[in-house]
Amino acid sequence: MRKALPTMVFATACLALPARADQYSYVTVQQAAQAMQVLARNQVVHGFCAPCGDQASQPSRVERVEIGRIWEGQSAEPYQASDGKTYWQVYLNDAPVDLAYLYVASGDGWVNLALQLGLPASDVPRRLDAAQTGR
Repeated sequence: MRKALPTMVFATACLALPARADQYSYVTVQQAAQAMQVLARNQVVHGFCAPCGDQASQPSRVERVEIGRIWEGQSAEPYQASDGKTYWQVYLNDAPVDLAYLYVASGDGWVNLALQLGLPASDVPRRLDAAQTGR
């Protein structure tokens, strides 16, 4: 497991995405485990943030998928949200990602990972169209 900074980190070097609005950067351990399983079955994912004004997705090879707990400052205490839950982050190629802005292969296209996992992400397309993937 990786130790993560308590601040919200939205930029991911592996996807070359600018700062993002947070939807599913912090997830429960169950959600993180589900996301890891899906990501591990993919060779490539696409990063795309419709609320941020992205016009085209950024493909990224899946080389390493991990989860890490969110820690409270420099302490050994897990970060605890106002709902009393502790949260985790999913890391793709050593960079934290937001599940609402990742798209994985599904059939003949690319489907939103958060929505595929049953997470109610807002303002994101369920599937990417050919123009969004550069095809």
